[in-house]
Amino acid sequence: MIQIVIRNLSQKTYEQLKMIANKNKTSINKTIIALLHKSLGIDDTTKKIRDLSDIAGKWSEDEFNEFMTNIKVLDAIVMLFYDF
Repeated sequence: MIQIVIRNLSQKTYEQLKMIANKNKTSINKTIIALLHKSLGIDDTTKKIRDLSDIAGKWSEDEFNEFMTNIKVLDAIVMLFYDF
């Protein structure tokens, strides 16, 4: 990662950055990066998705619907044994 230093930042600008950072519960550094990305039109939604789909696969919508239909029988069995 590249690091930069911002010199001669006014107190008013710093206070604004600090206010935005506090509002978003993030650091001033992350706030500055987000503001730079926004002003430059850079998409900042490239966060890594943490799931197992790349190794475990994904269900299609039809597979999901079939699964949900099939487990309805289990719901009926559970209702017989437990008082919900």
